[in-house]
Amino acid sequence: MDFSLFTRESDFHPWSSNHGVPVLIFLLLTVLICVYAKRKLSRPQQKKILLIASIIPLISVFVYMAIEIATGQFSIQEDLPLHICRVVALLAPWIYWKEKPLWTGISYFWVMVGTTNAVITPDVYVNFPHWEYLCYFILHLGLIFLPIYYCVVMGHRPQHKDFWRAVIASNFFLLFSLMVNKILESNYMFTSHKPEVASLLDYLGPWPIYIFSVELIGIVFFYIVLLPFIFIKLKERESPRSPS
Repeated sequence: MDFSLFTRESDFHPWSSNHGVPVLIFLLLTVLICVYAKRKLSRPQQKKILLIASIIPLISVFVYMAIEIATGQFSIQEDLPLHICRVVALLAPWIYWKEKPLWTGISYFWVMVGTTNAVITPDVYVNFPHWEYLCYFILHLGLIFLPIYYCVVMGHRPQHKDFWRAVIASNFFLLFSLMVNKILESNYMFTSHKPEVASLLDYLGPWPIYIFSVELIGIVFFYIVLLPFIFIKLKERESPRSPS
């Protein structure tokens, strides 16, 4: 069997076909699955799909770490599951099994803002079909699917209190990453320095100014992804007053 497809490396170029194709496939599958589940499945069946989907990003994290260990490339400075997307992936099956409002709310904002940014500006260096490429997009696109499905199919509606919880939790995670990076001399959450590949951080000033810039921008985008649910709530309040 030829394993060269999984070992051959070539440079990844943002906005190339290797960037756009997985995103387009993800969008198509998400629409099809959400429409089918909403129209055809019972609540228990809908939740079963959610739980199965929540395991996929988790598997991606474990596969990534296992290959890094097996190939002797694993580094505690880079490969521990301490980036926020990997943390959410580890928690996702528990979050969506228990459906705890605290964590479903926080994960909605973390994923729809943070993980979406990771897809728009990928921190990946190799092209399809390299295993790092596959793990990266399976992890991040798999995470984005979860809150979309949970909101569209199962009716979850983030609220203002979830917005503030996400802001507070983000600051705690920021402090945690700063301490970890100080101890390990690492760069989890990119709080020690900017990523090596081009990203939005390049436009937000030097360290540590870009950290505060990200904080402010993150709050703005948290509120932007809350807006659809604010409008839905306002529309529902107005509906009973409409003439029959």
